[in-house]
Amino acid sequence: MRMRSGTHTPSPSRGRAKSSRAAGARGFTLVELIAVLIILAIAASVALPRFIGNAERQAQIEADQVRALVAQAASQLARPGIEGGRPIAIEQIGERRLLQIVERESAERGGAWRPQRLSPSVTLSRLEVRQALADDSPLDVRAEGNWRIELSSASAPPRLSLLLAGSSVPSVWQVDMDPESWRVRLRQMPEGTRSIVPTEPGSVNLDGQGGADLPW
Repeated sequence: MRMRSGTHTPSPSRGRAKSSRAAGARGFTLVELIAVLIILAIAASVALPRFIGNAERQAQIEADQVRALVAQAASQLARPGIEGGRPIAIEQIGERRLLQIVERESAERGGAWRPQRLSPSVTLSRLEVRQALADDSPLDVRAEGNWRIELSSASAPPRLSLLLAGSSVPSVWQVDMDPESWRVRLRQMPEGTRSIVPTEPGSVNLDGQGGADLPW
């Protein structure tokens, strides 16, 4: 049998398959990459403010809850008989980021501490206690650790201040408890505040409470 010689002409379908594979291997062009980056930037500019706004609102709620917790402790210190006169403290469970009021099982020192059943607790997800002062003395309040601030009703309670801040929000709050008036205040501090701002005993920030226009 004789075989015909000559060049082999590929079929059109096989040529199209090769060209499509070549186009797929080529990848994205610079124009296409720039277009994708622009779309991502626009999406981020729309979503980021909404995310920051939600985080800020959640942080404000947590700051209000911490104030309520300290106010609950202050009310018990002002009326020692409300919980049987037992010494109380504010405690953090670090692994749970939980703040709660605890009391001793007995009025004697050395007794075990237990959570109060009817007192509020706060789970911190946006904020953490960055600093604490008791009568101007700094306390060890590591953000991820377990700590306890004792507020014994058997002795004069300390003037307590807590500085609240978070890595995901720019705002900073300070909670102050005045044992003379039993007033507990929540103040929003300037952004970037890193330490507690002392307050004078018995002073009231009327400007911060919307009373700037009131007669003095």
